[in-house]
Amino acid sequence: MNIEIHNDMLTVSEETKISSEHDENGYTVGERCYGKFLRPAPLSRGVKSKDIKVSLEDEVLSVRFPKTSAAQATIIIVIN
Repeated sequence: MNIEIHNDMLTVSEETKISSEHDENGYTVGERCYGKFLRPAPLSRGVKSKDIKVSLEDEVLSVRFPKTSAAQATIIIVIN
């Protein structure tokens, strides 16, 4: 998983490649899966990358950064 911050934009991306083979009724069966996602999220101006806290728990990525308005600034991205 990649997490990037550039020009007040937080971008989360990941690429998955899975390959498997097994024998079935005398034949070799091969499966390949490929998946890629890219999710951009705007940040408030002035948020510094050193102030951002990232955690991954139960396939939920939480990104926390300092309060910039009346509401606590939190971005939650669910990864399936």
